[in-house]
Amino acid sequence: MAIDLTQLTQSELLQLVNATPLGEALTRSRLRRQMDAGAFRFGDGTHVHLVRYVRWLMGELDKPRPVKVDYVEARRRQAERNRAATKASQDISPIPDVEDYPRRKDCGASFRLFCETYFPAAFYRPWSEDHLRVVAKIEKAVREGGLFAFAMPRGSGKTTLARCAALWAVLYGFRPFVCLIGAADDRAKELLLPIRKHILENPLLLADFPEAVHPLRALENSSKRQLQQHCRGRLTHVHWGQNKLVFPTIEGFSGEDLPAALREDGFEVSPSCGSIITTTSLDANMRGQQHTRVDGSIIRPSLVLLDDPQTRDSARSVDQTRKRLELLNGDVLGMAGPGEQISALMTCTKMYEGDLADTVLDREKYPEWDSECTRLVYAFPADEKLWEEYFEIRHGQSKAAAAEFYRQHQEAMDEGAAVAWQARFDGKSGELSAIQHAMNLRQKVGRNVYSLLGVQTDRGAAHGGALPSVTGASRQSRDKKTRQDDTNFDVRSLLWHVGPSKNENPIVLTSLFTYPGSPE
Repeated sequence: MAIDLTQLTQSELLQLVNATPLGEALTRSRLRRQMDAGAFRFGDGTHVHLVRYVRWLMGELDKPRPVKVDYVEARRRQAERNRAATKASQDISPIPDVEDYPRRKDCGASFRLFCETYFPAAFYRPWSEDHLRVVAKIEKAVREGGLFAFAMPRGSGKTTLARCAALWAVLYGFRPFVCLIGAADDRAKELLLPIRKHILENPLLLADFPEAVHPLRALENSSKRQLQQHCRGRLTHVHWGQNKLVFPTIEGFSGEDLPAALREDGFEVSPSCGSIITTTSLDANMRGQQHTRVDGSIIRPSLVLLDDPQTRDSARSVDQTRKRLELLNGDVLGMAGPGEQISALMTCTKMYEGDLADTVLDREKYPEWDSECTRLVYAFPADEKLWEEYFEIRHGQSKAAAAEFYRQHQEAMDEGAAVAWQARFDGKSGELSAIQHAMNLRQKVGRNVYSLLGVQTDRGAAHGGALPSVTGASRQSRDKKTRQDDTNFDVRSLLWHVGPSKNENPIVLTSLFTYPGSPE
């Protein structure tokens, strides 16, 4: 049977080549690789032209062979290729343009608008008058300087406001170094976590602040990628850690690195260029907080944010309260360095009379601190009988029946009541007003849980009685002639004040009163 040498099948070519005395010289897999390499030079993908195939093989044999390199040289070349690929992947250029620059500028002029625009999931309820007053003072402290302490009921968003203030201060360049301070180490580590999440997940922050957020988001939450990150060959010097966040150094040296909107507005560097947010605690060594920028300048904290700087244990102790006040007045307010002014925001909750929050919020003792102490309830309803009937229905029948009872008698039940935040109630659970929510909360936690309800503002004028006094600590004072010891003991809700007597008896009972809510 005649064979057409210009239209050989793969099987025919294999049989023809391997029929020589040399034995098997060509395999099917090798032939397939040759056909892929030769393309249509000697066949149509199915059949092979023998003469053209031989000519192609001769041309391949005449090609110069690559010089063989030893193992060490091969590894060196591979390492160079890997470094080049890694460097190319760490180049974050080009920086995206600002999506809405007028929106960004408007939010820079109003802290309230910044919160509403970029964090709508956190600030979805209408503001109360107390909120607006606190927001205005936060804005003033960040932009103009000053010390501002504010106490608000739990759940009012005071910590969220403080965190947003830190981000607002850095993104707009109002404060290049912000230090977040917690009461303890574990609490301090949690302060930076929400800010990191906003940088990673908030789409509006990326859209309007690309020069600050895009490089940090490019790290993909991995601190290993921060060392070699660059923009057109210039390192960004970012830092992504649990206790420290350094924003990228993006300059206009190439004319294209900064977004066009910033360049047109006269910016040569990013407003947040090289800014830093750190965290620490009152229990840690706060001294030495400083950061060296790319240009060699050294910056220290210009804004500190203290979030509930006392624990319940420290608030209960006179000695720990005194030590924390010393840290506040010395180490914290001295972070800016000699001769430099520092701004401070402090969120706090009063727990006991004479604790850190109660002391700082007292303008007679700390006049340099601007302070606000808001309440959940300013006045409770006058008709207690209707509310007693309401709670009997709520506990004996159902919440829905109690809500219907409240709806029918709302005007009478709300008479005399005044709440700070009209929008604070849970409509999903059937609540109809903030007054109803406050009464439900008081019934749930008890009348004497002042730190939760936040109803006290003046010492001794809280609903139900005075703030609990700091107990369990020895208060000592010495004069020229005698040593006097004052000790408080908490016994079954009774506060016994034991002091020195003027006669030979060692002690005398000087006062006795009860905690709010305890039996007379």
